[in-house]
Amino acid sequence: MRLRLELKERFAPATANKMLSVLRGVLRAARDMGLMTEGEFQTAASLETIKAAKPTAGVSVT
Repeated sequence: MRLRLELKERFAPATANKMLSVLRGVLRAARDMGLMTEGEFQTAASLETIKAAKPTAGVSVT
């Protein structure tokens, strides 16, 4: 969760989500090589994607 928060603060949502995707790939490779159990993989890879902030509705433009 700390990593997700750090990425959210430092990068645009699309960039942060790409980094999370790469991390999931590394975790998947570690699981496939027997370096972690399926349960450890599921716990570590369960990071939610970072959503972009929605623009405020109803703001008038002059």
